[in-house]
Amino acid sequence: MDIAENGKSVTPAADVHLPMGETPADQQHPASHLELGGPWLKIRYLVVFCCFLANAISYMMRVNLSVAIVAMTSTDGPEDVPHYDWDESIRGTILSSFFWGYIVTQVPSGYVAARYSATKLLFCMMLVATAATLLFPTAADLGWETACVARVILGLAQGSLLPCCHALLAKWSPPGERGRMSVYAYTGQPFGNVVALSCSGLIAASAGWPWVFYATGAIGLFTSVLFILLAADSPAVHKLASRDEREYIETSIGINSVADNTQRLRTPWKAILTSVPMWALIIVHCGQNWGFWTLLTEIPSYMDGVLGFDLKQNGLLSALPYLGLWIFGLIISWVSDHFLKKNCYSIGTSRKIGNSIAHYGGAVMLILLGFMSASQTAAVSVLVVAVALNAGTMVGYQVRLFPACNLIYSRKE
Repeated sequence: MDIAENGKSVTPAADVHLPMGETPADQQHPASHLELGGPWLKIRYLVVFCCFLANAISYMMRVNLSVAIVAMTSTDGPEDVPHYDWDESIRGTILSSFFWGYIVTQVPSGYVAARYSATKLLFCMMLVATAATLLFPTAADLGWETACVARVILGLAQGSLLPCCHALLAKWSPPGERGRMSVYAYTGQPFGNVVALSCSGLIAASAGWPWVFYATGAIGLFTSVLFILLAADSPAVHKLASRDEREYIETSIGINSVADNTQRLRTPWKAILTSVPMWALIIVHCGQNWGFWTLLTEIPSYMDGVLGFDLKQNGLLSALPYLGLWIFGLIISWVSDHFLKKNCYSIGTSRKIGNSIAHYGGAVMLILLGFMSASQTAAVSVLVVAVALNAGTMVGYQVRLFPACNLIYSRKE
């Protein structure tokens, strides 16, 4: 089924039928000449940078344990820090406990971001996540059960990350720039992975694993303050946004007409739950998350237990796949938007190409990894390619969510 072109979604007016997640502005592709001149720094890119920082520090907080738990359960590193006799089952439980909380707050966070403020919710989330990170060494000292509690709290807090970023990008990104802006924001995730994985091994080996969490927490506190000072929910309320830029963004995404047409509407849950394109997005998102998070949580353990790298090498080499993801994300975003501007193919085709690169390419690489010998160089190379190809989702199904989010987040029930 052609998700992008054929699937019909709930629209703001009964006589308007648009593909899943598209607005009238997506069909028209407003020309860039609507915004002429103006300051060299566009405030929408400042907001995107704030989303980048929020994604980066959030992923640093959730990923640091993947390397730290190797140090926590081995004799590598300083002798004056505690080590724990946790078997594979306990380690797996602690690593997975983040997701117990993460899944709970996703939908409620979307409602709060739409009803109140995405920036304020994200700011509060970052503060709670920072506290949970700073307190994790103390929680681990009390037992693996309390360590799980700290990670559940971290997951509960970070469940609002993507709903809030979707809400911000939906209101700040013109259709012609949506591919680039989404990738610029979400490459904060692989960037955070690279920093956390590469530095965690070095910190744990030299200063001790508790400092992995103290350092990440300190960065989280600084980033939280920076975010709330620089970001705003929409161009209309940002104090630094020029009138030209505000009008350009609002005209491009049709925010005024969308808001006018949705003021009297309530969320059509029946239509949403019976929408084939919506279920297609859920399926592709579940598939992507299953592979992405399995690798992200288990690569350091694979480097340690299968490939035999020491703690410092483990962190640095575990970061390589996500460095590849970051770089490839920047490349594919430029290529995708370039061909869209040249009218080489439709938006729907562009998104499907991105999805296919990520899912089929990554699947082939992981199947290949299963048949390889224990060659360190070959195994790491295949992992780098498998993870890097996942950047295709950033210009694929993930971008399809933003226009639909704009309809949802502009509702006034």
